[in-house]
Amino acid sequence: MRRLLLAMVARAMLAVAFVVAPVTAVAQQDPPLDRTQLLEQVRQGRTLDRAENQRREAAFLAEKAEQDEKIRQAQQELRRLEAKSAELEAQFDDNEKQIAQQREQREQRLGSLKELFGHLSAAAGDMRARFRSSISSSEFAGREAFLSGFIQKLGSDSDLPSIDEIRQIWFELHRELTESGRVVKYPAVVGTEPGREIVRIGLFNLVSNGEYLAYDADTRAVSVLPRQPRGLATGARQLQQATTG
Repeated sequence: MRRLLLAMVARAMLAVAFVVAPVTAVAQQDPPLDRTQLLEQVRQGRTLDRAENQRREAAFLAEKAEQDEKIRQAQQELRRLEAKSAELEAQFDDNEKQIAQQREQREQRLGSLKELFGHLSAAAGDMRARFRSSISSSEFAGREAFLSGFIQKLGSDSDLPSIDEIRQIWFELHRELTESGRVVKYPAVVGTEPGREIVRIGLFNLVSNGEYLAYDADTRAVSVLPRQPRGLATGARQLQQATTG
C-alpha cells in the first residue's frame, strides 16, 4: 500500500513539472508587466480601436451619401423623362387629329380625281411591267424607278403626283410607241465590255459587230447570245455599218 502511494506521488510530481516548465520558459522570455504598463496597453488598444471605428463610420457615411446622391439624380431623371413622355404623347395625339383632318380635307378636294388616279395607277403598273422586259430599257434607264414612285404617290394618304409627273406618264407611253418603229445606234455595256456600240431594231432585236444580243429583264444587262443564228451575221453587220435608212 505504501509503495502504491509513493508511485502516485511520483507521477503527480512529474505532471506538475511538465506544466510548470513551459510557464517558466515564457516567464523568462517576457517579463511580467506591472499594472501601469498593462493599463497603458489597454488605453492604446482602445484608442486604436476608436480610430478604426471612426474611419469605418466615416467611409460608411461617405458611401451612403454617394448612394443617396445617385438615387436623387435617378429620381430627378425619371421625373424629367416622365414629363417629356407626357409632352410627346400630347403632341402625338395632336398630330393624329391634324392628320385625320387633313385626310378628310384631301378626300373632299380630290372628289372625282380619285377615279382618275385609279386609272393612272393601273396604267402606270402596266407600263412598268412592259418596260421591264422591253429592250428599249437598254437605252432608256430609270423608267421603272419613276413609275414605282408615281404609283406610290397615287396610293399615298399624304402625297400627290405633280402635273409634270402625270405628263411624264403620257410622254413615256408615247416614246415607247415611237421607238417601236425606229432603228437606232447607241453605246451600251455588253457583258463586261463598256461603251460598245449596239443597234436596236425597234422593240424586236439588238445587234452589235455582227452578233445578236439578248436583254435580261431581271439584271437589266445586255449580253451576246451564246448561240448565234446561222447566216444572219452578215446582215447584222451591214445594218450596223449603214448610215441611212
